[in-house]
Order: sequence, then C-alpha cells, then structure tokens
Amino acid sequence: MALLTTLPPFKDTDPELMRSLVPFASLHSSFFEQSLNHISVQDVVPHWTLYEAGDTNRQSLFLLDGAVKLSNKRKSWLITAHSSSARHALATIKPFPCSAETVSQSRIAYIHNETLEEFLTWDQTIYSAKDYSFESRNLENYDSRWIARMLRSSTFLHLPTAHIGEMLMRLQGITVHDGQVIVKQGTLGDYYYIIRSGRCQVSQYNEETAEEEFMAMLREGDSFGEEALLTDTPRNATVKMVTGGVLMRLRREDFEDLLKKPLLKYISVAQAQAMTWQGAQVIDVRLESEYRCTTIKGSINLPLVNLRRVASALDKGKKYIVFCNTGARSAAAAYLLIERGLDAYILKNGLSGLHDRLDASASRIKQK
Repeated sequence: MALLTTLPPFKDTDPELMRSLVPFASLHSSFFEQSLNHISVQDVVPHWTLYEAGDTNRQSLFLLDGAVKLSNKRKSWLITAHSSSARHALATIKPFPCSAETVSQSRIAYIHNETLEEFLTWDQTIYSAKDYSFESRNLENYDSRWIARMLRSSTFLHLPTAHIGEMLMRLQGITVHDGQVIVKQGTLGDYYYIIRSGRCQVSQYNEETAEEEFMAMLREGDSFGEEALLTDTPRNATVKMVTGGVLMRLRREDFEDLLKKPLLKYISVAQAQAMTWQGAQVIDVRLESEYRCTTIKGSINLPLVNLRRVASALDKGKKYIVFCNTGARSAAAAYLLIERGLDAYILKNGLSGLHDRLDASASRIKQK
C-alpha cells in the first residue's frame, strides 16, 4: 500500500480527535494513552490511492482531515472528515472490499489491526474482572497502567484472555518496605510475585566464601518466584527490597492453573525428532557433570542455574527443546525462556521417558 511505504510520517497524533473515533472512544484512559504510541499519522496529497480492493494490508485507517472516495465495481461514495462515517475505520473487512483514494489534501491515521485488537482485549478483560470483583476486591489492585505494562511482557502475551481476567481477580497486592526480605534462600515457595512498584535485589549464599553474592536487580514489571513453584524445590535465592513498593502475588495453586499449564508446551520424542529436523535446538538444562555422563546427541548444555544469565544471547528465531532427567527442571527452564520471548518446548518426562532405541540423531541417547 503506497501510503505506508512512500510518504513521510506526520509527527503528532491529536489525542482529542483520536478519542472521538471508534473503537478508541471505548478504551479506558490508560489504554487509550498507550494506544497513541502505536498510531502513525500521515499527510496525503489529493488523488492518492490508499489501498485497492482485494488488498490484505493489516492496518486500520482513519480519516482525520480531508475527504476520501471509496469505490467498488458497482458504485462509489465519499467519506469526509468529522462526519459520522469518518468515526470508523475506512474499512474493517480484510481483504478490502473496495478501493480508497483521497480527493483532497487529507490526513490519515493508521494502526496495526493486531495491536488495536490487543488493546481492546486487555481493556475489556481487565475492566470486566474489575466489575465482577467489585464487592470483594480492592479496586486499587486494578490500576490499568501497571497491568498494561505487565501484559506486554512475553509471558502474558501468550496467555489466553480468559486466564488473564481470572489471574487479575486472584492476584493479591501487598505493601512492602525497604530492606524487607520477600523470599529466603532454602525456604519453600508459596507465591509467584510481580513487582508493581519498587526495586528488589536478588542474591545467593556462597558456601565457600560464606557471603551473599549479588545476582540481579529487579524493577517494576519484573517477576520472580516461579522456579521454586515449577520445580517443587526450595528457593534458590534470596530476594530483598531495596526500596519500598507494592508487590502483586499469586498463590501456588493459582500459578499452576493460570500460568504453568497454559504456557508450558510438552512434546513427545517423535515430535522432538521432527522439530530437530526442521532446525530446533535441543538444550540439556542439567548440570555439566550430568551432561558429561549422558545426554541427547546434538544437544547443548545450558544448566538451569546459568540459563537466566545466558538466555538473552539465544536466537529468538529458533525453536528450543529443553530436557532434564524427569521434566521438573525443564519446566522452569522453558518458563524462563518463554518469559524472555523465546519459543520453548519441553521433552515430556525428560531422559527417563526416552525409549532404549531411538534412531533420530538429534534425539538419540549417547554415553560420554
């Protein structure tokens, strides 16, 4: 479509004008404000073809100023800015059922269909949850600004809409203070945490030096606590607030139902074989000592304990199959990779689930 490829974008979006358009008028303020960051506006000369009938461009176009002629094989009609017809996108059906051409100097706003649909889904999901729980929950927990930031993370982008609404109803907000220990290394995990405001420090106790070693600084929008819940093992690090703030927490049972089950993808040996033939990378997330003894041919060793540090170097264009002995560490590894925008799968039952004889080179056990 010529409009999007050859004309320079206009600098500013008029919030008041965009607010009058459908469906932006229905968005609550925080989501509307964020949607403005995804809208482009262009000034277009007369007699410029915006799109042809049959085009499948995945944009929603809105007429802000000027006039546009829409036409098909049977008729043509005029849309003028600020009219009732101009409150809607020029065409909502794809492929476009008609062609569109400017008849005067015009200003056009456009946004990707998927992005607009995403904002509408989040807005309606969050506020339906808010209405549903009005009597029983503190509405302060439903500040849509922090929720919108949270939902744009790779983890939550993969969640079904129904799970998002249910999760929002089950999240508990807690106020925390500077220096407060949220999770202690070696203790059992009961909650998954999302930082709504504030910062916290992650550290691990080094038995050799008898000192706490700094691991990471977490900020607003970050989450922690999932590993102990996924592997059913004690916490492997201590998380302490370095400022005051607010945390949102999800109980173990809710984490299992709403995050673990819908996000983690388990595959069989046969499926893993097929994926490796198509270029998927197999990752052994066990310790190096375990990897040296027995592994799957063609795999690379990225122990779970180090995976958080090296995950950013992995190619987001590849698929990854993770495995351990039973699948417990693999679940934590896959979640961590998904959280970082990677496409990860878990070999069901790990090495213990493999048959004695496998003939695919990428899925064959080898002794080292």
